[in-house]
Amino acid sequence: MIANFGKEFARTGTFNPKFHNYLIESQDIRNIGDYSLVAEVTEEQTKEMPGWAKEFIQAAESYLKDEL
Repeated sequence: MIANFGKEFARTGTFNPKFHNYLIESQDIRNIGDYSLVAEVTEEQTKEMPGWAKEFIQAAESYLKDEL
């Protein structure tokens, strides 16, 4: 899903490529939190991710309104 978002939306300029980076980084952080025995998710990371989600949702809603 993340790779396809990059291919179909970020690379084409439909969405700002930062949203693709948000998805990649969020998945990496999730994997660390769920599976890593060595690395830890920082408090800073957990605080910035909801802002990324809100920004992404606003961009998606705007895109959908324009397309419909």
